[in-house]
Amino acid sequence: MADLSGMNVYLSGPMTGRRDNNRDAFAEAKRACEEAGAEFVFNPCEAWGHTDHPASWYMAHDLHRLTECVGDKTLFDVLVQLEGWENSDGARAEHSVAMACGI
Repeated sequence: MADLSGMNVYLSGPMTGRRDNNRDAFAEAKRACEEAGAEFVFNPCEAWGHTDHPASWYMAHDLHRLTECVGDKTLFDVLVQLEGWENSDGARAEHSVAMACGI
């Protein structure tokens, strides 16, 4: 993993259809980012704490979080993508939005 010292990281990856929404992979990615020096890591598996809404609700909230700004820059410095992100509609959307926002 690259040096993430002082950076705010947004984790993105497949959840739908994965065992326990892929929580283990997200938790491992968060640990790795923290070990690489990340200041803050957004883990969507931890953020919402429940699974009773439709996937579209979570996607809307995740994209809102991803595009959050502080002053004149985005909150997140980097998007870290978990294995299999290319096969996830949501993760592909997050990738496109992150690229458009300069993340």
